[in-house]
Amino acid sequence: VLLPAMAAELKNTFPSLHSSLETPLLLRQKQVALPCRFSCKCKRIRGRTMAVKPVYRILCACDDCRDFVRYSFSHAKNPPNLHYDDYVDPYGSIDVVSFYKNDVVICEGEDLIETYSMVKGSGYVRIMAGCCSTPLFSSHSLLPTLEILAPNIDPEDLMRIEKPCHRIMTKFALFPAPKTPTPSSGFGLWYWSVILQQLFCCCHYYTKRNRDPVPYSKDGPVLVDRARLKKVKIMFDDAK
Repeated sequence: VLLPAMAAELKNTFPSLHSSLETPLLLRQKQVALPCRFSCKCKRIRGRTMAVKPVYRILCACDDCRDFVRYSFSHAKNPPNLHYDDYVDPYGSIDVVSFYKNDVVICEGEDLIETYSMVKGSGYVRIMAGCCSTPLFSSHSLLPTLEILAPNIDPEDLMRIEKPCHRIMTKFALFPAPKTPTPSSGFGLWYWSVILQQLFCCCHYYTKRNRDPVPYSKDGPVLVDRARLKKVKIMFDDAK
């Protein structure tokens, strides 16, 4: 009973993901697709995706995502076109676009990538550009997806991607969230439908030993001192 209800919820609230569920992962990877280009702000790190459509696009209001952006900006020196309100909306949400790791290629600047963790022992890794401190991606070691922060995607390519379908973790939002896109205080039913899909895809992902596009340090991600981060005053450049 639960699975049909989840499928119905998914079909109504996220048509693009529902269509991807109907098309097997292997078939989708063989389809011809327009690449989606992304880069850090100084353009020394560049990459592209080969997915037909992203797995999902959401607005996440959790304090982990917000602190990741704050940490990146606290390290920025003479940031090239880095604007805080490009990454964090007035409600404290981050726009992220998720692709399968197998569909993401980093073309230039792998050696400039730095990895961080916001929570000790968490499998969630935050990826930042060491060259210009651009907050780039988020990734979980157990999931086959890579979340690209939307401002890093080429504007023309971003216009081809559907608007965010949900706003999750609104209990951490800075202000009460609007009704559009659909808000959830936690992850919401549709998100667990996504996780269910990813669990099926993990079997293919790990048995084929597909390469993760992010080069991780042998010592693991650097743990961010969030208590100290809260005391750091960041000068946000609002100029456009």
